[in-house]
Amino acid sequence: MTDGRSVRNEVSSLYSDSQGGMWLGTLNRGLLYSHSDRFRFNHIADSAFGNLARNNFAVLSFFDLRNQLYIGATNGLFFGNFNGTNTKFNKIASFRTNSIIGDKLNQIWVCTSAGLFSLNNEKLKQWTDYEANNLCVIENNQLYLLSNEKGLEHFNVAKQSFTKIKLVNLRGEPAAYPTQLVRWKNWLVGISDAGLFIYDPKNDKCLLAENLSEKWKSLTGFNNEQYNCIYADSRGLLWVGTQDGLNVWNEANGKVLSFHDEDGLPGNFIMGIVEDKGHSVWITTSKGMSRIMVGHSNPGYNFTFNNYNEFDGLLSNGFTQRSAYISQGNRLFAGGQDGLNHIDLKDIPKTEKKLIPLFTSFELFGKEVKQGDRIGGSVILPNSISYSNEINLRYDQNFIALKFSGLNFINPVQTYYKYFLEGVDRDWQQANVNNGIGMASYTNLSPGTYLFKVRAADNNKNWNGKIATITIRIYPPWWFSWIAIVVYILLFSGVAIWLFKWYNAFLRNKRLKKQQEEIEEMKFSFITNLSHELRTPLTLILTPLDVIIKKIDDANLRSKLSNIYNNALNLLDLVNQLLDFRRLEFSGETLNLSLCEIELLIEDVSASFSEVINLKQIHFDLNVKVSNKWVFRFVSHPDYRPGDLSFIGKLLPDSVQKEENLRVTFIPRQTGMAQTFDINNDILKDFIFYSEGYYEIPYVDNLKYEHQLAKDPQNTLLARFETTLPDQAYAGKKVEYLMKTEDIIVSGNEDTRDEKHIFKIPSEWVNTPHLKIRFDNKENKFYLASFGEKTIVNEILIERSDINGPKWSELPVNSRIILNGIIGINIFKP
Repeated sequence: MTDGRSVRNEVSSLYSDSQGGMWLGTLNRGLLYSHSDRFRFNHIADSAFGNLARNNFAVLSFFDLRNQLYIGATNGLFFGNFNGTNTKFNKIASFRTNSIIGDKLNQIWVCTSAGLFSLNNEKLKQWTDYEANNLCVIENNQLYLLSNEKGLEHFNVAKQSFTKIKLVNLRGEPAAYPTQLVRWKNWLVGISDAGLFIYDPKNDKCLLAENLSEKWKSLTGFNNEQYNCIYADSRGLLWVGTQDGLNVWNEANGKVLSFHDEDGLPGNFIMGIVEDKGHSVWITTSKGMSRIMVGHSNPGYNFTFNNYNEFDGLLSNGFTQRSAYISQGNRLFAGGQDGLNHIDLKDIPKTEKKLIPLFTSFELFGKEVKQGDRIGGSVILPNSISYSNEINLRYDQNFIALKFSGLNFINPVQTYYKYFLEGVDRDWQQANVNNGIGMASYTNLSPGTYLFKVRAADNNKNWNGKIATITIRIYPPWWFSWIAIVVYILLFSGVAIWLFKWYNAFLRNKRLKKQQEEIEEMKFSFITNLSHELRTPLTLILTPLDVIIKKIDDANLRSKLSNIYNNALNLLDLVNQLLDFRRLEFSGETLNLSLCEIELLIEDVSASFSEVINLKQIHFDLNVKVSNKWVFRFVSHPDYRPGDLSFIGKLLPDSVQKEENLRVTFIPRQTGMAQTFDINNDILKDFIFYSEGYYEIPYVDNLKYEHQLAKDPQNTLLARFETTLPDQAYAGKKVEYLMKTEDIIVSGNEDTRDEKHIFKIPSEWVNTPHLKIRFDNKENKFYLASFGEKTIVNEILIERSDINGPKWSELPVNSRIILNGIIGINIFKP
């Protein structure tokens, strides 16, 4: 067999496969497989180094000279005339041999636990008595020695002297326990417990990263600083093996490339690095060996990995640190605890085998589905998965996994897969491999038809082989079938059409509503303008007519003029009601209910029709019996003064008789105290009424007026103003202002001042400013000047004046002020 064993048994059948392998059917040894590419690495066991090599044995170093192979091990130094077949070596010394180096003069130097030795004709000469780790040779046969005790020393062979060198790493930190030193360009690069260090022999100093160019500083940024080995190749690349990956530094661009097992290495714990005659770099790890072929790319280099394992004959327990070596004859040696491996690199096969993948298993929700298994009422695999071209699944059977094999019997572990699922993957994916079996899994696949592809390659990573395919069809649920989709489309179209029609109707109604609002706005504007045009002549008629009525002595003529005056007042009231339409547009209508005397109400209504009654000769008899003598009316008069209890009597003429059925109770606003007198109805025309109605209160005889002390003029409240706004934001609300200064300004919402003397009415119907009101303390009267567009006080139009030259008009208490025909303000005594 290829591993050196022979089969002594009856062979019943032979078969040679397409990969060049031989299958043997034996009598009682089962099925055997043999291939020439298996066990390509030769193995020399520890038994070749004598009986004492069994305990704690490991091969540490190699060197060959003149067909003699020198091997350093944990238990000694060995040599032999190695021709590729002999498996016995002679022992020279029994101490641990760390490394073996040859200089320019073919002198062999041996670094051991007992010190540094030179070897001539298998005779050792000792130069130091402390353990030597490694030795490096440069021009003029200058030697540099590494040891744990001395660090770095320059060894002058001619003078037989050692010069200690201060050793620091790239960060300037002391570097103890150096283990390996290599020549790179004109410098020496080494590894220690403190990391990398670079020594300049010409200037006799260690270099610091801070003094180097920017690209050199990347040498301090390796992913791991637990260094095991270092190597400078023929391209000028610096290779550094760590306990967690391989780092390659390129001086040309200052970049560091890091490689791990996911990048192609057999393991992350790097043991040794060496370059062969063909410029391939060999890496030994704790889990196998890799051959890295370096190619040129723009920019930099590309790296291809060929890995080897136990199927190739490698040591089962891995390799030791820095124990890789290329002989003068281009033979690779690698040492470990089980002896050593060697191979003539000229014998490595160049053939590339094209693997054909085969599906071996199908899993649904993590459970393998076998041929004929019935799941969910149907058989998923009527045939074996290896002979199936398609798999049909329901919508809820969408967690799947496929396993496949490249049938790589030579080295199953060195089988690699790439797979691709059309409709899901954007690029080929690397498959997880377990003992040569690859697997791809997908979860939550949507209904549809998918084509799964897989390709396989061996250690050479040749992906040009045949691609295996299988169709996976997942049927949708009934609510996602084509019929359901058509129904959805029809429903959606119907809803969209309905929404479109509804939206068009909404826009049409909106336009109609807007047109209606514009018409109403025009109507209101017309009514408002008409009302303003009617108010002015009516006001001009009423004022002189009232003066004439008071001066005429003829009772008959005065009665007729009074009817004319009342009708004009009714017409003015109608005009005011037209103006109220504008207010109702903003604030709506408020229904105010109040109690009243039915007798007076009927008299007021009938008086408007007295002329018509006389002309038509209609007899109108009014007979109202008032049984309640508790009548209360809010009244006021400009001539009233606080405390004047005989004020009502002054208004009663001597010829007028009292009516026992009428009693009037009034409360002057100056005092707030009710006073009651029996009074004739004719006297009531001399009063100014601002009551909202009539209210009944108990009759009280013992009310008394108590004089109060005068208040401080600075804190005296002179008047109270009250207004109701038509704006929507103030619907149903009143705005009150207390006048505490002798001069105030009534202004609109454009006024930004907030002083105490500014009465700001938040409405666009008030000009800024509109009024100025002052109180004359000597005359005890209020005066008003108008700056706005239109101001009416008690139905009298006030002349507009300039703010710098105001024209004053008397403003009686309890007057009603109308601004621009919209805003009404009442002034009351506090």
